[in-house]
Amino acid sequence: MFVGVCRLTLLAPQCHSLKEKRSVLRKIKDRTRGRFHLGLTEVAAQDTWQRLVLGFSITGCERDRVEQRLDEVVRFIERMGLASTAEDERELVHFGPERFGAERFGAGPAHAEAGAADEWMPESWQQALRASEDERSADASEMSADASEDEGDD
Repeated sequence: MFVGVCRLTLLAPQCHSLKEKRSVLRKIKDRTRGRFHLGLTEVAAQDTWQRLVLGFSITGCERDRVEQRLDEVVRFIERMGLASTAEDERELVHFGPERFGAERFGAGPAHAEAGAADEWMPESWQQALRASEDERSADASEMSADASEDEGDD
């Protein structure tokens, strides 16, 4: 899995108040959400009138596709013409077995040595669980026997 993160700094010189800035920000966020189904967050400079710092992320299985989608979102925001791009910071991170080690994903020796899934339970709980399973098994056997008798009666 690849995660692309973008921190986009925009300048909106036409804004002379926080109210005007929020209006521009709302338009950018709404249009981007509608087109790409992703959320933008204002991550810095909340108290400045003419500077917007937005953050968003995209995930995917293919590195090239994630990079392409980051480009598409940035170009879309630029083409709106509501603000100009001052800075575009990006980072692409790969998450997978080779990043953390196969053991973390249940593919290595650590998983094989982990033992039974219920080892963590106190012995009294394990006994109660076994008794419950035995009881269910007995009930199922009785139902099966009853069904066999009913078929024989026909």
